[in-house]
Amino acid sequence: DVSAYLSGVYVDKSVGSVGNQATEEEKELLDIYHNCFNDDDIDCQLICAVLDHINRNSSPDGAILVFLPGLDDILAVKDIILSDSKKFNPRNYEIFILHSQMQSSDQKRVFNRLPNNIRKIILSTNIAETSLTIDDVVFVIDLGKVKEKSFDSLMGISSLKSVWISQSSVRQRRGRAGRTRP
Repeated sequence: DVSAYLSGVYVDKSVGSVGNQATEEEKELLDIYHNCFNDDDIDCQLICAVLDHINRNSSPDGAILVFLPGLDDILAVKDIILSDSKKFNPRNYEIFILHSQMQSSDQKRVFNRLPNNIRKIILSTNIAETSLTIDDVVFVIDLGKVKEKSFDSLMGISSLKSVWISQSSVRQRRGRAGRTRP
């Protein structure tokens, strides 16, 4: 049952109905359920499951671009991929990382063509959103998050927080696939 409770209105997506038909107990249970999740956490296992699904159900002749909020998320996904040789046979793919802290020579490798039987998996922050066009991207996995610097005036410190991206960023990221392919 895929459902949500937003702004006092219960939405049941499996039925398509919207209204206030949820009981108070159902609303309370939904609130508890939604509060169990840390909005800053990234489900790296889910990302890897989507990557595995794409790899099993499509030919390897197109790259997969995965937008992740930060370098720590990128490295976590990379570690899961590298540790699961059953799902991710290292002979069948190559991982590329795009992040502002990476050497430009390492980032340029992402533009190299790979043999037809090897899938290119690109783990990137928003650096690949507008500044790059990677010819062979066919799939885009977008978590809809980006890290933004924020300043806590009470504590006097800056930190990076994961925030939702704008609709224009969503469109821009979606447009990364198939830009130079039919």
